[in-house]
Amino acid sequence: MEQNIYELSDKLNFIMNVKESDKDRFKNIISWAGEMMDLTIKERMVKEIYPRKGEIWTCNMGENVGCELNKIRPVLIVSNDKGNRNSPIVTVDPISNGEEMLPTHVKLHVDSFAYTEKSITGTVKSEQMKALSKARLGRKIGEVTPETMVKVELSILISLGMIGELAKA
Repeated sequence: MEQNIYELSDKLNFIMNVKESDKDRFKNIISWAGEMMDLTIKERMVKEIYPRKGEIWTCNMGENVGCELNKIRPVLIVSNDKGNRNSPIVTVDPISNGEEMLPTHVKLHVDSFAYTEKSITGTVKSEQMKALSKARLGRKIGEVTPETMVKVELSILISLGMIGELAKA
């Protein structure tokens, strides 16, 4: 018990001595902890969500660490349809407003979509591929063309080191 008190005291001293910008980050993390609890409860009820490979969904990515993408943003479903149907998780590539800068990026253009509910622009970032609970998914907002999906699959292989970067050229 005494050890726990010392540990809490150390943490409190740490929190009290951080920069103002870090205090805002702490507030965001505490808020995210509450959202995580909501998602944990939602996860028990999402058995009827069946995203398909190539679809774009909104997704609550949560709070980031370092350069990870965070907040609610569009994501591209990259996991296979059998797994998407039977598993409580789905694998996604986040979509960012950032420019295409790496061989693991695929820029989305108007002709990248088979259909879209709203105008989606940005770059698919395969180096930030994540496996997430389906509870994080919001709603389907679009679907990429088979040609765009092939480009994304190639960027995933590059990200995983399964083929050389020259294959993208």
